Amino acid sequence: MFGGCHRSAGPLGVAIMLCTTWPWRWLKPGQVSTHSGVGFVYRDGHREIYEAFEGAGWRGPIPVLKVEGWVSRNKRRRFTMYDIPEYLISPDAATYKLKRCEALMGVWRYSIWQLPRMGLRHFLRFLPINTTADKVVCSEAATIIFDPEIDVCKLTGKRKPDLVTPYDFEQAMKLVTAKPKRAPGDSSDAYKD
Repeated sequence: MFGGCHRSAGPLGVAIMLCTTWPWRWLKPGQVSTHSGVGFVYRDGHREIYEAFEGAGWRGPIPVLKVEGWVSRNKRRRFTMYDIPEYLISPDAATYKLKRCEALMGVWRYSIWQLPRMGLRHFLRFLPINTTADKVVCSEAATIIFDPEIDVCKLTGKRKPDLVTPYDFEQAMKLVTAKPKRAPGDSSDAYKD
C-alpha cells in the first residue's frame, strides 16, 4: 500500500491550501498537499489509488499512470507516493483494506463544507466539526482506511479523522516512511565476554 499526496495548482487546490493549512503563507506552495488518497501496489507492480473527490465522492480504482499524466500537464502539480512498509500493513491487511475501499463506493460522499470549517477552527476552537458516516473529505477518508495499522490521528495530534487535513496526512506519511538519518552503530562486539 501507499499514501498518495497531491498538490493541485488550480483554484480549488489553492482554496484547500488556504482553508486547511496554517500558517500557509510561510510554506512554499509546493510543500502543501491539497489532496490525499490510498493506494495499492499489485504483484505485477501496477498501482491504483482510491480517493474522496469533490463532486464525485469516494472513487477508484484510478491507475497511477493516469494521475502521473495529470501531473505532467502542469509543472506546479505534484503527486508523491509514500510506500508503506510491509511490516506495518501486511498483504492480508492490504487485501482487507482494498475490499473496504470497494465496499465504500457509493456510500461516502464528499463534504465540501468541511474544508472551510477546518480553516475556521484555527481561529474559532469551539466550532464543531461533527463526524458523519457518509460524508468525508480526502484526508479523512485516507486516515480512516489506514487505521488501525497507521494511526494518522495520533501522528498528527488530531482527535479524530475529521480534523486531519491533506497537509497533516502527508506529514504522517513522511513519518511512517522515514528512513534513518544515520546508519546504526557497529554492535558486533556488544555480546563478547
